[in-house]
Amino acid sequence: MGVPMLMVRTSTRETMVTATPALRGTISRWDAAILPRHRLNGAAFATALLAIFDSAATNLWLHTGIATEGNPLVADVLATHGASTGLALRGLVAVALVLVLWAIARQRWEARGGLIIGMGALSLVAGFHVVVGVPALAAQVAAVGAL
Repeated sequence: MGVPMLMVRTSTRETMVTATPALRGTISRWDAAILPRHRLNGAAFATALLAIFDSAATNLWLHTGIATEGNPLVADVLATHGASTGLALRGLVAVALVLVLWAIARQRWEARGGLIIGMGALSLVAGFHVVVGVPALAAQVAAVGAL
């Protein structure tokens, strides 16, 4: 089924214009495909939890000497305020940004894609922490136990 069209006659030519009700229907279907409204709260909550987990895991890796901060902006904050305070600030800022994006996404469907991208990126980072960091921590604990 095609999109209904309206014929608009200007002074010397005719132009095809998409009908407003059809456009609204298209947007609502696209909106549901991106992130349905009833799942918005859960997505925002999951994104905030992933941001907090990222900060906590990074703090653990920094204190055990397993890793260093890869983000140069966050590394500058850590150098200025210390690891624990800097990562707590980063976690608070990340959660605040998720809340702002959630508030915008409740009103504008375009922002829901940003929430999904943030959740996807933080999921990859959390997976990296689990796949790489946990075995490195286990190896370090085993090496200390062997001494």
